[in-house]
Amino acid sequence: MFYIYQITTLIIILLLLSTTIKKNSYRVLFLFVTTLFASVEIATLYLTGKLIDYRFYSHFNINDIRVQIFQFIDEVIVGTLLLLPFLFLLYLISQRLRATKFSKPIFLIPLVMLSFVSLSLPSGVFNEFYKIYEIRNAQEKNFQEALKDLGINPESYITPEQLEAKRGKNIIVISLESIERGFMGSSFEGLTPHLTALSQEWSFYDTMPMSPGATFTSSSLYSYQVGIPAYFKGQGNYDFQGIESVKLTGLGHILQKAGYKSRYLMGNVDFAGTVDLLNAYKIETISEKNSLGEYPKVENGLNDYDLFREAKLQIEAFEKEGDRPFALFMSTINTHFPKGIYDKRMEEFVPKREDDVEFSVSAVDYLVNDFLKFLKTKKLLENTAIYIFPDHLFMGSVGGVYEKLKETPRSLYMMTNVPESKFSHKTTDRIYQIGLPRMIIDGAEIESNAKFLIDYLDVDEMRSYIRENYLKFTTLNVASTAKKSYEEPISIEIVENNLTIKSGRELTTIVLESKDTIWDMTFNSEMVLIDQNITNPQQAFFLKPYDKRFKRLHLVVFVKDYQITQAYFGNKEMIGIYKEGEHIEYTQEEIQSIKQSSYRSFTELEEMAKSIAIHKSG
Repeated sequence: MFYIYQITTLIIILLLLSTTIKKNSYRVLFLFVTTLFASVEIATLYLTGKLIDYRFYSHFNINDIRVQIFQFIDEVIVGTLLLLPFLFLLYLISQRLRATKFSKPIFLIPLVMLSFVSLSLPSGVFNEFYKIYEIRNAQEKNFQEALKDLGINPESYITPEQLEAKRGKNIIVISLESIERGFMGSSFEGLTPHLTALSQEWSFYDTMPMSPGATFTSSSLYSYQVGIPAYFKGQGNYDFQGIESVKLTGLGHILQKAGYKSRYLMGNVDFAGTVDLLNAYKIETISEKNSLGEYPKVENGLNDYDLFREAKLQIEAFEKEGDRPFALFMSTINTHFPKGIYDKRMEEFVPKREDDVEFSVSAVDYLVNDFLKFLKTKKLLENTAIYIFPDHLFMGSVGGVYEKLKETPRSLYMMTNVPESKFSHKTTDRIYQIGLPRMIIDGAEIESNAKFLIDYLDVDEMRSYIRENYLKFTTLNVASTAKKSYEEPISIEIVENNLTIKSGRELTTIVLESKDTIWDMTFNSEMVLIDQNITNPQQAFFLKPYDKRFKRLHLVVFVKDYQITQAYFGNKEMIGIYKEGEHIEYTQEEIQSIKQSSYRSFTELEEMAKSIAIHKSG
C-alpha cells in the first residue's frame, strides 16, 4: 500500500504544479513529460514490486529495455493505449483545479510541501532518487580509509597477500535463480518434492532475508563471494567489467591459497562483467564458450538442462586432474523473471504446468536431485560440502506466481549437507547473504586466517545496518577494485599475425584468423574495455543502442593482408580520429579530446571547430 500511496501522491503533486503553468501548450508538455515519468514508476512497481531504486538504476540500459518490451508486449500495448486517455484525464483535472482555491498560493504551497515530504520518506520516490545520486557521487578514498569508515582496523584486515589457508573438503555451491522459500510451501504443493525433502534431511536455514545490495543476480554473486553488499558507482550492469585486481579478500583467494581447483559454471559469463570479477578472484569461468560438452546455442548461454550436464563433466574432469580438492560454483537461469525460460526437453522428466515459471522451477528441482544422485554414484557426498540457495527473491508484483508467493512470508534460505554443529549459527537463526562466504569456508572445514565483514560486525539488524551504510560500502568497493584502463597512449601494430593493442600496462593480443578483418573494441567513459569483436564493413560504424545511451567509445582497426591499413577512435556518432599506417598511435591528449567531445552537443562542437583537426601518420 505504501507504494500505491507514493504514486498517488506523485500524481497529485504533478497536478498541483501544473496549475501554476498558464500557457496551455506548456502545461500539456509538462503533463506529458511528468505522465511518462509516473508511468515508468508504475511499470517498475508492476515489474519488480518496488519503485525506481538502485536496482532499477543498475539495470537501466537500452538493451535490457528492448528485451523487456518483447517479453511484456501485451502490457506495453495496453499501457501505450491507456497513456493518451490518462494524459487527457490529467489535463481536465488540471483545468478544473486551476479554477478552484487549491491553485491559490495559500493552499498550493503547503500542499506541495506536504507532498514533497511524503515522497521523501524512506523508500519513497524522491528518497530513492536521492540514494542513486549519493551512490553515483560517493566520496572516493583509499582502501585503508574506506575500511576505517566501517569501523574495521586496516591492520587487522587480512588482505589476499596475507592469507593463510589449509585445504578441507570439496565444495559445490548451487545458486538457484529466483527460487525463493515460497516455492517449497503449500501454495505450490508438489512443485519441488526433491528440494522440500532435502530441507528436511539437511541443515536448513529457512530465514535468510534478501539484503540491500544483493537484490539481483550479479550483486548476489558478489555478496556471497566477497561478503560485502554490491554497491558500486557504475550503471547499466557494467560494474564488474574490466576489473583487473581486487583488495577485498574473497572465497576465490582463500581457495587458491588452500590449493583448490576452483571453477564457476554459468551461461553468458560476459554479462555484467562476471568473468572479469571471477578472474580477479582467481576463479576460472566455464560457460558455453569453453565447455567440455556441446550444447544448443541459446540467448542465455546455457539452459539449466545443459548446465547440469556440464557440471557432471566438470566433476569427472576434477577427478582426472589429481588429488587436489575442488570447488565448483554454478548458477541456474531458467527460472528467471518474468516468465521463465521454457525448455521443452524437460517435459520428459517433469509434468507440464499452466505456468512456465512453475514448470521451470519443477525442472530445476528435478535437475538438482539428478545431480546429487550422480555425486552419490561418484562417492563424493561424504567429502563434499554442498550449499544450495536462491540468488534473490522472484521479481514482480503481479501474476499467478506472485499471488501464491505472497501467501507466506517471503524469504531466501540456505540448505547444506554440512551438520549444523560445524557452523556458529543454529538453523533457527537468521542468516544473511554476506555471511555465506564464512559459512562456506567453515562448512568445508578450511582453516584460514581470512576475515569477512560479518566477522567484524555485532549488529542486531543487518539489513538496517546495510541501508544506513550503503555509501560507505560503495566507497569500499570502489577502493577495492582496479580496472583495466586504456587512458594512456594507445599503440596498435601487428606482430607475427597477432594484432596487439597496448596502453600503459594493458595489452590486448588478438590472433588474426583471417588476413582481412575489422576489429572493434568498445570502451566506457573511463576507457575500460567492456567488449571486443570482429565486425564487417557494413557494421563497423553501426550505432548500437547502448552507444547512443552511454556514449561508448570505439577503437576500430582495419586489417588487410595481415597489415593495418587504418584505425578509427571515437564515438561513431560524434568526432573521431582516423589514422593510417602499419603502426598507429593515439596520444593521451587525443584520447582525452575524444572523451570530452563524446559528451558535448553538436552546437558546442561547432564552436570548437577551429581546434578540430584530422591526424594521419605514415
